[in-house]
Amino acid sequence: MNSTQANERTGIWTLLPQTVSSQARFIAEAFRQFPPAAQALPTTQREWRERNEAAKAFHSHPMVQQTLNIRPTQISKLTLAGAEHTLFAPMGHAAAQDPRLIVYLHGGGYVQGDPELEGQTVTPLVEALGRPVLSVRYPLWWESPPPADVERIVAVLGELLKEREASSIVLMGTSAGGGLALRSTLRMKALGEPMPAALVLSTPWTDITGAGDTFRTLMPYDILEGTVVDAVRSLLGSDKLMSSPDLSPIYADYPADFPPTIVATGTRDALLSDCARLQRKLTDAGVENELRVFEGMPHGFMCFRMPESDACLRDYAGFIARHLEIKAGA
Repeated sequence: MNSTQANERTGIWTLLPQTVSSQARFIAEAFRQFPPAAQALPTTQREWRERNEAAKAFHSHPMVQQTLNIRPTQISKLTLAGAEHTLFAPMGHAAAQDPRLIVYLHGGGYVQGDPELEGQTVTPLVEALGRPVLSVRYPLWWESPPPADVERIVAVLGELLKEREASSIVLMGTSAGGGLALRSTLRMKALGEPMPAALVLSTPWTDITGAGDTFRTLMPYDILEGTVVDAVRSLLGSDKLMSSPDLSPIYADYPADFPPTIVATGTRDALLSDCARLQRKLTDAGVENELRVFEGMPHGFMCFRMPESDACLRDYAGFIARHLEIKAGA
């Protein structure tokens, strides 16, 4: 470490090495212009809603929008299982021509996020694969406690399975959405329902207790909000419940026929340990899996417009195309 690095403060995505792209260093510096404000944990639904709206407003800030990897797509609304979701599709796409679909679950620590604000993550895949992505609205934990979120995903998948085979669906999630994808797939297995063809997990939150090594060691250098565990604990009110396999899928048992899974993370991701532990667990269970670790990348880096994101999305596109084409026979 040179003297300049040694004197640099910790904080949002700091101490970046020269081994990452110039675009990544530029974006990291831009984000450091918006230090997170200290926030007391909400205690009412109104306060949780205001917190979520503030996060959405931050996402919409012009400087933030300039960093996001959003591509042109056809956007529409789709109602399934009693909720309205957002469908990102190629221009002129006709669903009847091809049943293959990516179902996407947003992140936000189970307490914030919105499916219609996920263009930065899903539109590059829409462009690369020529396939639609359905970004699902699920209940945040302050709106309705778990397992309401899993029940929503299972219900949505059940509706989709009335018109297509499970082999034509890939389930994808980021952060808490990645944990939800695992939890929902395990529930489908327990119910005897067909599981998706494959899972794509971006920096998944698999242990909501925060027990992983890097949750402590990398948090000072990541963009992940450090109060995320406190937020869910305030809603659940039970440390024992937080370590339940139903909420922290790192503690679940995985069947050998669990769908092939690709996981991506970065060496600055506070959830790197969650991803490494999941990869070991899937491997020990005999589940086909791949783990991609990107130099210097923080939590949820795939949403930013930079070469590292492009490389990750190429990996995802190849993985998805391979499994959908093999499974769907198209």
